[in-house]
Amino acid sequence: MGHLGQHSYARLARRLEQYVPGVYFSETLFEILKLLVTEEEARLCALLPLKIVPLGKIADIWKKPPEETRIILDELAHKGMMMAFHKDGELVYILAPPVLGFFEFSLMRSDGKLDAHELSRLYYQYCNIDDNFILKQGS
Repeated sequence: MGHLGQHSYARLARRLEQYVPGVYFSETLFEILKLLVTEEEARLCALLPLKIVPLGKIADIWKKPPEETRIILDELAHKGMMMAFHKDGELVYILAPPVLGFFEFSLMRSDGKLDAHELSRLYYQYCNIDDNFILKQGS
């Protein structure tokens, strides 16, 4: 597969596989991730737990200052890859799940930063043409 040299996207795809429902590893998924996030953003997202995490904890995981971490997280939230909200007076984030998550959130963006037409085409390919998505969801 063409993604073998792109370790960050592969790590993010493996992390997303752990969600229920998760995703399956495919060339189409890599194309989706490449449209949504940079390789560095993919690397950082792959490090995140699949649960709600406070900003400070993410800064520690990423080994970045909280201000820089928040800028990155806010950009990822704008792309639909992260969800941010306040819990008990603290700002927390969670990596958006693939289905009923970043697949849908990314298409809600209307600022033109993401190629909605290409994302729609790839999501359709991934969910309706590639058999593994249907097989995995039904198992």
